[in-house]
Amino acid sequence: MQNIIGEIIGAEAEAQKITSDAVKKRESINEDVKLQAAALRETRMAEAKRQIEEKLSAQTAELEKKVSEAESEYQKKASEIDAAYKKNKDSWIDLAFKKVIGK
Repeated sequence: MQNIIGEIIGAEAEAQKITSDAVKKRESINEDVKLQAAALRETRMAEAKRQIEEKLSAQTAELEKKVSEAESEYQKKASEIDAAYKKNKDSWIDLAFKKVIGK
């Protein structure tokens, strides 16, 4: 009888050791999973930031190109208007004067 009780106590101690080892292993695995998830999150965030910066850079370059083209077009039109003004200002002034005085 004493032998059976000793075996039960030994089996109980062995079961507790196995349970304790399993709990420690589970905690270790959970910690590893947390570390891997954090590393993956960091990697994904870095990639997302890189893609955002890349797209922002491309959009900025495109906008700068459009602004430059618009400024060039503006300068061209301003030059055309200035040239037309210099060429026709006297006749425009005469025409305006005649319209004002009714001739």
